[in-house]
Amino acid sequence: MNDLLRDALNKRLDKKQSIFMPIPALVGNDAHVINVPNRANYIYVRISGVTTQIYNKKAVSLDMSVWVGKTPSEPNFLQVLGEIPSRPRYNEDNVTTYRNPPHRESHTYPNDDWTPIQSRQIMPLRVTAIGGMVVRIYKNIVKTVDGFDLFDTQTFDLSGYRSLENYGVYAKYILLEISGSGIINVVDGVDISFADLDYSDIPSPTSGAQAIAAVRIWSGQLELVETKIWSDIKDLRFSGSNGGTADQKQNSRVLGNDVTIADTENLIVSEYFDLADYALTLEGDAVLEII
Repeated sequence: MNDLLRDALNKRLDKKQSIFMPIPALVGNDAHVINVPNRANYIYVRISGVTTQIYNKKAVSLDMSVWVGKTPSEPNFLQVLGEIPSRPRYNEDNVTTYRNPPHRESHTYPNDDWTPIQSRQIMPLRVTAIGGMVVRIYKNIVKTVDGFDLFDTQTFDLSGYRSLENYGVYAKYILLEISGSGIINVVDGVDISFADLDYSDIPSPTSGAQAIAAVRIWSGQLELVETKIWSDIKDLRFSGSNGGTADQKQNSRVLGNDVTIADTENLIVSEYFDLADYALTLEGDAVLEII
């Protein structure tokens, strides 16, 4: 062996790295807990039935089979290397398939990667634009004058509520509501200057109806827009915007008065009230409802 070859081999051997063979493990401990409390980025895994704590920066779920080992860039501690595949690497067309493994638990509060939810992500009675001036309203169980009933998913064309003249000059809000009969009702707004349109211009719900959305309509509009930075649809499902019923007295607080609820009337009280020193009289079929 000449000196040149010997030097080349010695340089190669000087760069030799120890190989740590990956170990199979299951995600989570025996109590079905994944994340280690007060130790960011560490999870519990079971290796041959023994629970230990392992560094992790992968998407995992409870009882997922994973490889645990060391990497050349981070050789000083064990970590999750990836999922042990449970299906073929290639699909029927012999094309490589990619999989984001199930990881629902990591997005569930109070886990580290929990997902904040906006009201627009909640589907029941959601109003959403589907093209042109048409909206879709998703199904839910609703309260009607006759009890509870299913409001099924349906579409609604709002093109008849726009003005085709004076493009972009005027605008208004129209209110979509579920009536006491369990059907969609539209309360039309008043056209005003587009620049002056405000939430205070949203029409009030009619008696006995539940407001679900306000829709901004402007003159000459061809399509309803619903994006992250601009939306013509304003969600009112959680605004408490209910029209009540024709025979209800709306009282937010009852303090320091004698109260008489006449026959067939309802008194709705939405805040704490105290009638300890006063008279409360219910006549006939009157109802006191505390919400």
